[in-house]
Amino acid sequence: MPRLEAPGKIGDIARDVRRSVRELAARVNHVQTPAFYDEVIGDFCPAGCVEPKVEAREAWLAIRDTESIAVLDAFVAKYGESFYAQLAKARAGELKRRQQAAAAKSPPSKPAGPDPARHAWEAIKETQNQAVLEAFVGKYPLSFYAVLARVRLEEVKRKQQAALVAPPPPAVKSAKPDLALAAWNATKDSESEAVFEAFIGNYPKSFYAELARARLSEIKRKQQLAAVAPAWKDIPAPDPEIEAWKSAQSSDSVSVLQAFVDRYPKSFFAEVARARIEELKRKEQEASDEPGSARFKARSRTSIAMTVQSTVFGDVAPVPPSTASAAWQSLIRCPRSLSVRPSHR
Repeated sequence: MPRLEAPGKIGDIARDVRRSVRELAARVNHVQTPAFYDEVIGDFCPAGCVEPKVEAREAWLAIRDTESIAVLDAFVAKYGESFYAQLAKARAGELKRRQQAAAAKSPPSKPAGPDPARHAWEAIKETQNQAVLEAFVGKYPLSFYAVLARVRLEEVKRKQQAALVAPPPPAVKSAKPDLALAAWNATKDSESEAVFEAFIGNYPKSFYAELARARLSEIKRKQQLAAVAPAWKDIPAPDPEIEAWKSAQSSDSVSVLQAFVDRYPKSFFAEVARARIEELKRKEQEASDEPGSARFKARSRTSIAMTVQSTVFGDVAPVPPSTASAAWQSLIRCPRSLSVRPSHR
C-alpha cells in the first residue's frame, strides 16, 4: 500500500512490489514471486505519473544487500520521502533484530579500533574527482562509506554530463561608468552656486542637471533670506513685566490684577491695573444692588426686620432678624393684625 501512494506508472509499481516481496521472502528461506497481469491500455498512475527519483532508486539498488544499519539510516535520512526509504527502514529493523539475537547468544566483543575507511572518507568526501572516488570504492568496497562514495560518484558524473550539454553562460558586458553620477555625488552637498552652475554646464541633459537646478535655487533663496532677516543676536530678550501684563490685562479677577500691582508697583501698567481693579469693584457693587441679587436680598431682610421690630415691638431692645422675619410673615398672613399698635411703657 505505501508504494501505491508514491508517484509512478502501475507497471513500474507492480514490478517494484514483486521484487521487494521476492527479496523479503528469500531472507526467511522462502520463495515467493507474485504474478502481475497488465491489461491496462495507456499509462495508469494511481498517485500521479511523476517518475520516482532515479537517484533514490540507484542508491537503493546499491545498498539493498548491505548489513550495515548506519548505511540504511543514512539512506532514510537522505531519501525519506521515497518508496525505497520504507524498504530501507524494514531492512534496518531486520538487521537490528538479528544483532540483538546475536548479542544475546555471544559474549561481548572487544571495542573495535579506529576505522581507516572513515578517516579516508572524511578526507575525500567533498572531492569532484571521479578517479579518487573510484579508488576509494576499490580499496574499501564493503564499508559503509563505499556506498556513500558510489552515490557521490554518480552525482559527479551527472554534473559533468550536464556541463557538457548545457550551453556556456552568456558573457556579461560591464556597464560603462556614469560620469554624470560620479560628478553629482561629488557636488550634491556643496553650498556654492558656482559649483552647481559648472555641473549644469557640463551635464545639461542629464537627470542630475534637474537636481542641480533645484539645489541652486534653494541656495539662492537661503542667501536672500539671510540678507533680509535680522540676526538672532540683535533681537532683544522679552521684558518680563510686559509679558506679565499681557497675561493679566484681560483678566476679570481682582486678585490677579492685584498680584500684578504688588509685583510691579512702580510700573506704568500698575496704574492701568489699579484702574481696572476699581472698575471691577464698582461693577460688583452695582450688581449686588440689583433686585434679585443675594446681597440685595440680605439687605432687604435686614430692613424688613427693622420695620417689623418698630411696628410690632416698638422701642424695645433689638431682636434677631430671624425672629423679626418670622413675625413679619405672620403679619402678612393676618392683615388685620397690622392695625394693632404696640403699647409704650
